[in-house]
Order: sequence, then structure tokens, then C-alpha cells
Amino acid sequence: MPASIYILGAIVGWSLWGLFSKLAMNHIHPIMFQFISYCFACILGLIYFFIIQKNNMKWELHGVWYAIIAAIFTSIAVICFSFAVQQKQVSAVIPITSTYPVFVSILAVIFLGETFTINKLFGLFLTLAGVWIINR
Repeated sequence: MPASIYILGAIVGWSLWGLFSKLAMNHIHPIMFQFISYCFACILGLIYFFIIQKNNMKWELHGVWYAIIAAIFTSIAVICFSFAVQQKQVSAVIPITSTYPVFVSILAVIFLGETFTINKLFGLFLTLAGVWIINR
């Protein structure tokens, strides 16, 4: 499947995730929200790997450790997001928390050796300007 389909799926999924996260936070504790989310993700993961993919799993120790570290930071981020959404409007929280690509771009240049272009710099400034405008 082309990357553009996956990108569209991520945009739609994250958009609906933001909406339903706020609705959930109106009725349950943020930690319970996380627990339910991760249980469901585990079920989907098991279905995918053991029914759909079966023998196509790739396991390397470095990859497992990176996944664990990523999961720790994802959990911290989503728990913080959940508490923020519980206290503020989701339309204010999402744009601010969506500035993470600015930091990912910088970290990718420093740690992954990715190139930093003038277009990326311009995009980062536009991202920050957009967040500033939305939250005025």
C-alpha cells in the first residue's frame, strides 16, 4: 500500500483520537483511559501478528529495546496529554502538543544524521506560528 494511504489513515485516526479522547476524559480518569487504550492495542497487536502476519515477524534485540523506550515516552506523553485535555479544551491542547514535529526534526538531524534544509526550517517556523495564532 502506498505511504500516502498510511499518512491519510494516520491523520484521520489522530483526528478522531483527539475527539474521542476528550469525550472519554469527560467521563473517566486519564489513567483508566490509558489502560483501556493499551489493552485494546494489545488485542489488536496479537490479532495482527498471530493471525494476519503469522511467520513474518522480525525480532532483533536492539529493536525491542528501542520499542520499549519509545513506549515509555509515548505513555508519558499520552498520560500528560490526557490530563491536559481533561483540564482544557481539546482544540487548544492538540495544536500545542502537535508542535512535537519541530523537536523531532531537530533530534533527527542531531542523532540520526538527517539533513536539515531551508524548507524544513521554514516549515518549523510555520508550525510554531500556526500554534501561536490558534492559541491567541
